[in-house]
Amino acid sequence: MRTSISLAASLVALAVAAPSAATIYTLTYTGTIQNVQLSGAANSSSGFANGDAFVAKYTVDTGNGSRSTSPGYDSLHGGPENGHALAATVVFTVNGIKQIAFGSAVDSAVALYSGELDLNVAAVDDYASSAATTYYGIYATTTSLAATNLDQIPRGALSSQSSGHYINYTYNYDTNRTVSRATGDFIFDSVAVAVPEPASWLMMIAGFGLVGVTARRRRLVLTA
Repeated sequence: MRTSISLAASLVALAVAAPSAATIYTLTYTGTIQNVQLSGAANSSSGFANGDAFVAKYTVDTGNGSRSTSPGYDSLHGGPENGHALAATVVFTVNGIKQIAFGSAVDSAVALYSGELDLNVAAVDDYASSAATTYYGIYATTTSLAATNLDQIPRGALSSQSSGHYINYTYNYDTNRTVSRATGDFIFDSVAVAVPEPASWLMMIAGFGLVGVTARRRRLVLTA
């Protein structure tokens, strides 16, 4: 027991004293939901309503995921599909209520291309039956950034030119048909970036790992 406590204390001290080369930061988008559309068996309980207030807080870890770079392009992809830890997670709150399903990330992609930052986090609910599966996705895009790689994001000014949307749909594999579908657009009021205190890095890294382990038991679906 003492050994475990000592090891944990040492890891925290190490995280504070010597930050890793990876950059961990949060991007918080706030605004309202508009253009809500429901189809199939979808009803008001499977989506949200126009005018609902939301907060989408992404945590990005550039040390996770599979990284791909080229002139003007930098991307991370993490999830069961490629066997890497999640590059991003999201906490999604609507009207002050945390949306657990939307935050149960099993796949993530973060990309910066010619000044445009794309954040994609997808989740899949446990199988409702042997056939039907419900998927959730949260997507945000911010353009006109000066950053040339993902590690520079927290050091630059964020543009207010942002857009995004959510998706929630159920698909039946027996009939190969969409049972229900709910979508909506994000109208952003503000975007803020922050770098966690060094003492918080270790806990965040552990959180990414825990979500990643759980995600391996779930089916991956990521829509563009």
